[in-house]
Amino acid sequence: MRYWISLILILLSACSSVPPPKEEVFDKRNLATQYMEFGNRYYQDADYQQALQLYLLAKNYFASVDDTEGIIGAYNALGKTYLQLGMPSEAEAHISFALDIAKSSRKDRFILQTVNHLTGVLLQRGAFSQAQSLLEEYRSLIPQTPPWAVEYSVYYHNLGAALQALKRSQEAEQAISRAVAMNLELKNFGELASNYYLLALIHQTQGNLSQAMSDAETALKYDKQMENSMGIAQDLLLLGFLKERSGNPLEAFDLYSRSYLVYRALNHRSGMERSLKRLEEAAEKSGKSIDAKLYREAREALETTKKTP
Repeated sequence: MRYWISLILILLSACSSVPPPKEEVFDKRNLATQYMEFGNRYYQDADYQQALQLYLLAKNYFASVDDTEGIIGAYNALGKTYLQLGMPSEAEAHISFALDIAKSSRKDRFILQTVNHLTGVLLQRGAFSQAQSLLEEYRSLIPQTPPWAVEYSVYYHNLGAALQALKRSQEAEQAISRAVAMNLELKNFGELASNYYLLALIHQTQGNLSQAMSDAETALKYDKQMENSMGIAQDLLLLGFLKERSGNPLEAFDLYSRSYLVYRALNHRSGMERSLKRLEEAAEKSGKSIDAKLYREAREALETTKKTP
């Protein structure tokens, strides 16, 4: 009798330790989210090939569970990565597909997020009027009062970029100022860096070099705060150009050198070429013909290596 009682107690104990059945599973979505996060890190460090592979994995996992938001995000991420890899047709195809899904979802945030990515493709292609028209088509999705979202600030940044390219600098500055105000409220320092970089370009074209340098320094501050290596390299290159234009070749030379070192750390060849070109030109203007020759040879060697299969 005692044996049967003991056996029953053991069986009851075993049953009570079995976990209840899950009502909902997030394993694949969580894995896809992790792939997106890792992809974003590689993208920020300009390792676009690795970022691409991670975004592809994320896309497949999101698609396998019909996660609309995840699918849109993955296709947008793939599009921006293809753009960086010099594949604009693939970029536009992926982002256009994301826009179709976003429209079907009828969620303004997804639509605006994707329109911003598509605008980026158009801007890089030089289709500035088309980019502005696309943004104007979706302006009604932007509310007039807070709370703000990052999609709104990116919208105004892109609008500013399109207007600046169309030589409508005053309107461009107004658009960027709206983006800055939103990003300050959101404490979105990465986007603030982009805003101030564009403001520096606007003020430089207006001939206001002192304000342009102040803007570029602010962009550099925010990019360093976020450890955005690519942004840091671009800021240093722009600051060097502004210093050179203002008659400070030695400071320009130092900034170009720092830019080159960041690009080299990222193994970003086109950035390294741009920095070496600036170093070569600055050395020539300073009468450092031997240094200029060395930078020219380094740049030519880099170009030759890039062409070698």
